[in-house]
Amino acid sequence: MVLISAHKGCEGPSVGFNAVLSSCWGYLAYAPCARQPDRTRPRDWGRGRFHRRRSGTNRRSGPAAPPAQAPAAPAAPAAQAAPADQAAPVAAPAAETAPAADTYVAPVRGPRTTDPFTVRLLDVLDKVCKPQVAGGDFAQLVKSYGFKKKREQWVFALEKPFNVTLDNPGSNKNVCTVTIDYSQAPEQAQELANGLHDWATWENSPQLRLIRNDQTVGSDFRRFTVSWDDAWAGGRAGLVYMRLKKLDETSVGKNFERAQILYSTTSR
Repeated sequence: MVLISAHKGCEGPSVGFNAVLSSCWGYLAYAPCARQPDRTRPRDWGRGRFHRRRSGTNRRSGPAAPPAQAPAAPAAPAAQAAPADQAAPVAAPAAETAPAADTYVAPVRGPRTTDPFTVRLLDVLDKVCKPQVAGGDFAQLVKSYGFKKKREQWVFALEKPFNVTLDNPGSNKNVCTVTIDYSQAPEQAQELANGLHDWATWENSPQLRLIRNDQTVGSDFRRFTVSWDDAWAGGRAGLVYMRLKKLDETSVGKNFERAQILYSTTSR
């Protein structure tokens, strides 16, 4: 954020108020000259009637104005906190408390999820997606698991309107794309995120680590994306959890939420 401040007086450079500041500087430059006596005239000039008028009261304008004072130097501003958006350097932490740049703090595994929908999704990742991207027969894997083919997709129906759907990989055999329709309860989305994080972190070797957590707005949906990969260890696997919302942030379905999960590897 850029702060734009207006100069209220004549101090400082003229920024955006050139005409006003120019007239102010002209007045300040002229005022001291008005106080200097005219040394080109004789000392006794002006005595008499004209002199008496000047030393008395001006009939038209009242008492003569006192001589102009030189402008006082502006007082030093009191010490105050810098604006929040000022790009001031931040003091570095003490050397003994600063962690090394390459230090990795291993996460601690929490309790595994017992949420039925999340457990089902993780089971599909283990029994269909992982074997598929490793070169398994996709059609055989989905049939054995219980998916039913609908057009070019394979659907595992749960309690209406919820389901798990797998895209036919086609030529992208190293990518497993799962679409889920799930409960609109906020707790469900969090259970899915927790379960996927646990699965990525402890059910894969090398371990998948969190690398992204953000929101993007496209022409069709808002996408809330969390992703993990094992590039840190030279691995080639990745997991993406992407919740979809309409552009106004309402649910994609009338009575369900939708998300996509992608598991991929370039090891083949």
